[in-house]
Amino acid sequence: MVIERMNDLHNAQGAPLVTIVMAVYHPREDWLSEQLISLNRQTYPNLELVICDDGPDCPVDPELFQGHITKFSWRLVSNEINMGSNKTFERLTAMASGKYIAYCDQDDIWEENKIELLVKRLEETGAELCCSDLSIIDENGKFIADSITKVRKRHVFREGANLASKLIVNNFVTGCAMVMKTDTAKAAIPFEEYMVHDHWLALFSALKGEIAFLPTSTVKYRQHGANQTSMLAGVNTKEDYYRLRIELLYKRICSLQNRIGDDKEFNGTIKHVSSWVTARQKYFNHPNIENAKEIWKYREFGKAPSLFEISIPFIPKALFSRVIQFLR
Repeated sequence: MVIERMNDLHNAQGAPLVTIVMAVYHPREDWLSEQLISLNRQTYPNLELVICDDGPDCPVDPELFQGHITKFSWRLVSNEINMGSNKTFERLTAMASGKYIAYCDQDDIWEENKIELLVKRLEETGAELCCSDLSIIDENGKFIADSITKVRKRHVFREGANLASKLIVNNFVTGCAMVMKTDTAKAAIPFEEYMVHDHWLALFSALKGEIAFLPTSTVKYRQHGANQTSMLAGVNTKEDYYRLRIELLYKRICSLQNRIGDDKEFNGTIKHVSSWVTARQKYFNHPNIENAKEIWKYREFGKAPSLFEISIPFIPKALFSRVIQFLR
């Protein structure tokens, strides 16, 4: 299914086209409406919106877009089967026609000047990608914090060149708060299987050139229980932790080693990360002092996870889920 609404608005100011790509899956209509209203209020003069519905069993109502998006063209397509957010955003990226692309979630609220500020910064710097800070709201839209760094204490924004090695393990770019060159995003297809789309696009951009940062909150990020990238999402047992926090990173490292083989600095870091992850695997299955020392040797890639994982054997299984809840 494809539904389109075209308009007759023209870009009198000569601003480059920005394609907003939105993945939706069983959205709450009130949250989606708030997001669409914020898109329609953007001060940037040359936009288009492409939406992909990843919930074919319960499709989104096109009237929501018809009623709220009135200032620029939009297009709604649907996946025949549920593909997940990575593959859905990959499909949307291939469909984008603007010079720049902006990734959009279904439950946040954009500040009116978000696109204008991020595109200006991209044009000034020539960077591949520009990200901004975010403010945090709760399920009811109540203000929580004016920066994501207030709720994610280890979140450190970076900018400039040669940042790929900093993005192997952790990500400082949030997809809903970034705009990037569409050509760069398309070149990153297929998206990395073992990374969330924004993390992969940030890493790919860093390998290609520079990342710019805007120290302004351009998005009200809605924090709620269903957030896909919430801290320790999906982890309830020790087995969950191993599968999602240790084994998944190992698979990512193996995939990146096969995919990116011509960057010496990057591959040097990859080898050290691989040693860290291998030590974590060994210690989880055979906890002993030697394996613990090996984890600590490479703690630069994650001091907090290293400390926590060294303590895991001493946490009773019955207590583990309560510890995870506390850490969240």
